[in-house]
This record gives sequence, C-alpha cells and structure tokens, in this order.
Amino acid sequence: MRRLSFFGGALLVLAAVSFSARADDVPKKGEGGSASISTERIPGPNVPPGVPRNFTGSLTEDRHVLLTWQPPVNTPDLKIYILYRGLFPGFPLTPLTRYNDLPNTATSYMDVVLTTSYFYILQAEDYGGLVSAPTNEVVMIPTAVGDSRKNRPREFELAQNYPNPFNANTTISFSVSSDKKGTGELAVYNIVGQKIRVLSSGEFKAGTYSFTWDGKDQNGTVLPTGVYFYSLQIGQTRQTKKMVLVK
Repeated sequence: MRRLSFFGGALLVLAAVSFSARADDVPKKGEGGSASISTERIPGPNVPPGVPRNFTGSLTEDRHVLLTWQPPVNTPDLKIYILYRGLFPGFPLTPLTRYNDLPNTATSYMDVVLTTSYFYILQAEDYGGLVSAPTNEVVMIPTAVGDSRKNRPREFELAQNYPNPFNANTTISFSVSSDKKGTGELAVYNIVGQKIRVLSSGEFKAGTYSFTWDGKDQNGTVLPTGVYFYSLQIGQTRQTKKMVLVK
C-alpha cells in the first residue's frame, strides 16, 4: 500500500507541475494571444486607376479637334485626366508633352484648329498619385484649309490604315458626310470573315475620325501575322479595306 501511495503521490505532483507550466504559458492581456489581437485594417496593395475608355478624336465643322472618352471603370477616387500631345507617332509621355490636366468630370476636350498633325494620349490619375496605363494614340491629320462648309466630308470615306503593313499599332481613319451620319460600327475581321474586334460603335456625326488598333482581339489576345480586314458600316453603307499585321 505504501508503494501504491508513493506512485499516486508522484502522479499528483507531476500533474500539479504540468498544470502550473500550462497556466504560465497562457498569454496575459497586452502580451499577445487573443487578448491583444489588433483590429486595425491592413491596407491592400496600391492599384492604379483604370484606363479611360473609347478615346477618340474628330474634327468639328470649324476644324477644331474634339477629343472624347468614357470614364474608367472601378475608379471611384479618380482625380484628374492627363492629356498628352505630340508631333509624331509613339511620342514619349514626358512633362514636355503633358499638354493639359482635365477635371475628373470631363468626357471631352476641344483643342485648337487643326493646321498640323497632332497625336494625343490620355491617362487617368487618382488621389493617391497613381496613374493609369495610357490609352490608344489618337491621330489627327489636317485636310485642305478653307471655308469650313467646303471642307465638310462630301462622301462616306474609309481611308487606308497607316502604317501598313504594321507591327504593333496602326491607325484607321474615316470621314462621315452630313447625309451619311448615323449609328454605325468600325470592326476588324480575320481572313475567314470572323469579327475579332470592335474598335468603335455608336452614333457617328459628320466629321473625321481616327482609331488605333493594337493587333489584339476583343479579349486582349495578341494576334498572329496575317491579313486582316477592317470594315465601317453606318446605316446601310459599308466600306472594307485590307491590312497586314507582321510580327
């Protein structure tokens, strides 16, 4: 019986020591554990604003450049739009080409009377100072100078894209006469006639328009070398031209 009592006492001592050790391991308030978990929100990664959508250019009846666009999506903290203007395609986005800062409510901008070729790019900036990726490059090329009524497009005309063949980007321009204005669509098709990209759709008023195609389909997939077609339809009138993408 003494032997059993000895072992029983030893077990009680070990249990007491084990409990004491576990009790000392419990974190006190302010020393970690569940009693000191912070409820402060951890900020996520900085995300730049979205790219302004459907950036296009046209000429007004008095030959001013009219730029239009739609706001970027998922950008509630949009601060300003940054407009760049250059004198040649692919111009750098620098303080020297930063042409104007526009309010976040703007969706259009009227520039000077067009007497020389200009190239435009738009970016969005949020209140955190983050800047979006650039839009497509809008190309505005002057036509003959004279009375604005004489210089209105007299026909529905789809110009040849430039450059052609092209490697990365090409510009597609067209003019719309006052009797042809209406709802239309400018789209790109592959060699078998499948529509792969819509460059613009909606109401086209009388004037001159330019759009840039980056060699990608509607899902943003880079397309391979080959022959493609671009087609403009306004009302019942359609014109189509061929272009060559070279990688």
